[in-house]
Amino acid sequence: ADRGVDVLCRDRQGRKVAIQCKRYQPTNEVSSSQVQTFMGGMVAHGAERGVIVTTSSFSAPARDLARDQGIRLIDGTELSRMLARQDMEAV
Repeated sequence: ADRGVDVLCRDRQGRKVAIQCKRYQPTNEVSSSQVQTFMGGMVAHGAERGVIVTTSSFSAPARDLARDQGIRLIDGTELSRMLARQDMEAV
């Protein structure tokens, strides 16, 4: 029902940003087909930027596709670092 997007917001420049969150076990990578689905959600919502966040990692084809499409990927390691910088803890 969310058309592949969990969060819609605007960045500091006023552009619409779509965010997809994937809570996965460390061994379950986000695939390129999931990135493709998210891209469709971005179009459906009229988003200019996209971010996919996961607690796990991304497959190589998913990383390649996201890079080619300008979609930011945040994996579990980077998410943990971001939380640590903010003195927060993942639940």
